[in-house]
Amino acid sequence: MSSLEDTLKAAEILLVRDAIKLCFKFLDENLNQENCLEVLNIAKKFCPDEIRQKAASYVGRQYKTILQDHQRLVELDEDILRDILNKSELREYSELELFDCVMTWLRHDKERTKAARDLLKRIRFPLIPADDLQKFVQETSIMKTDSECFRYLQDALRYHSQLYTQPTLQSQKTQIRSDSANLLVLGGRTSDNKVCSDIWAADEECSGWKKLGELRTPVYNHCAVVIGNFLFVIGGQYKFEAAGKQPTNEVAGMLEKRTRFHAGVLSDHIIAVAGGTLLGNLTNTVEEYRPTDNKWAFTAPFPVAVADHAGTTHKGILYISGKENRMHDCLSLEPSQF
Repeated sequence: MSSLEDTLKAAEILLVRDAIKLCFKFLDENLNQENCLEVLNIAKKFCPDEIRQKAASYVGRQYKTILQDHQRLVELDEDILRDILNKSELREYSELELFDCVMTWLRHDKERTKAARDLLKRIRFPLIPADDLQKFVQETSIMKTDSECFRYLQDALRYHSQLYTQPTLQSQKTQIRSDSANLLVLGGRTSDNKVCSDIWAADEECSGWKKLGELRTPVYNHCAVVIGNFLFVIGGQYKFEAAGKQPTNEVAGMLEKRTRFHAGVLSDHIIAVAGGTLLGNLTNTVEEYRPTDNKWAFTAPFPVAVADHAGTTHKGILYISGKENRMHDCLSLEPSQF
């Protein structure tokens, strides 16, 4: 590649256009994983936008191998490293590992220190566990001496200090680096009436399943809702009983123990509607959970006591349609009603 660069320099000086075109064609047709960084550097000096963009895109797709290789990492162009850090799909690396990559790149040349603010603001510090922030990130010199970098750290520590409020404090900095959406199945009752705690995830095409782990407690007839990428598992039963007389409050912390109910999200608040209570009775009570307060509170009751009902949220309105009491109406609840 060094001889090719010399040839391009000479061809440009002598205005040998055919030689220049041949060099461009060679670079375009021989771009690969091993030479992509070198091709990009040459392309940025001599080549038209089309070849530069192709080389830059190729380097971006090779981030997995480049970030693993110290020599190739420190050879990265600042713009390319910035593009990699901007990616929302970087599941192979933890945020702490990405921070270490940036620091390795910065330390390679003292002149690069001026790029620290711009590169480090692309690290999603709130995704780094608080202990690691204090043990590794906080002790890094640039995080102490640069006021803007220090602010990145303090913002992340402040986020970790507000444990229950985190679901409502979502921003680009707190988003996990994944564009994939997965269907989760949590707990439930098997065909032989055993209550399980398994957590399963389907792939994007729902063509396969992978076990992710287990809930703290086996449970079924429960509800699950999501606020700001935080998953809440609420209520349900530990034991199989046809009458549903063993609802639990331990996991959810609701004011009333309930099973066979519906839970939805309105304005970042969880709304638990009706269901079965102790001794198999039905209830019409409705509870609201506010993450910022970490508290449940009773709100406007449902018009009828009902269980095994269906519900969904659409355009800021929670719709409920009943089951066990043979309720045929579809009723709605708006945020202004609680």
